[in-house]
Amino acid sequence: MPHTQVGQISFNLHMQGMFIAFGLTGAFVTYFVTKLRRALKSSEEELVRSRDQAQHAERLASLATLAAGVAHELATPLATISVISQELESGAPESISRFSADSRLIRSQVERCQAILSKLNGASTDGIGETPQQIGLGQLLADMINSLPPEQSGRLRLDNGVGELMLFVPKESVIQAIATLIKNACEAESSGAPVTLCVATQDKSICFTVCDRGSGISPEIISRLGEPFFTTKDPGRGMGLGLFLVRTLAERLGGSLEVESPPQGGSQFTFRVKL
Repeated sequence: MPHTQVGQISFNLHMQGMFIAFGLTGAFVTYFVTKLRRALKSSEEELVRSRDQAQHAERLASLATLAAGVAHELATPLATISVISQELESGAPESISRFSADSRLIRSQVERCQAILSKLNGASTDGIGETPQQIGLGQLLADMINSLPPEQSGRLRLDNGVGELMLFVPKESVIQAIATLIKNACEAESSGAPVTLCVATQDKSICFTVCDRGSGISPEIISRLGEPFFTTKDPGRGMGLGLFLVRTLAERLGGSLEVESPPQGGSQFTFRVKL
């Protein structure tokens, strides 16, 4: 074979090798740049989540301080009302039975407020939240129903599709969260129609879904539900903290608070907790 042909073949092989090397180099550079870009994006998203969690923690710390102060300030007037109602009850003539009944009602409601404030103050001074404990689902639901006022428990329709299940959760906090959703559902439907609580498991989570037959919620309001101090209730009927605390508790337990409002009306709140 002539020397020129050998040289030409060698040159062609050299060029082909260079093109292959350039191609492989470009592929590797593209791969690593793409991977680096994804890593940077993931880091930015994690930074945003961390910032949001820090803001949540700061808000909760502020609320805990506020709750402790409120519990302390209300303890004295509630104690005074309790003492006066007992004196009225004991000093009321037997012929005025309604007067005595009203006094007993006032005292029972004051005792309920004192119990709520005691839990509030305990949770506030014990570092936000309570220690999780083992509890059966049936017992949790029974305690939650017993915590509701008669006008709310009488409207509740329970659909437990799970049966008996052992949970490891902060009992009082979970009961309060479900009760908050039921209270809101009852207020959304003022006609006295039933409110449904459905319990189900999904994706290694337990879901407590509260449904009402109210007028529904607009997408604009749904996007803001769960923000602290945001409320659609009339002045004096709420501070806009209920759903914020429910959502915060759900996220702390590895779950979420999901809100839906179907076109046919009504609303659906799902309190999801990881098992």
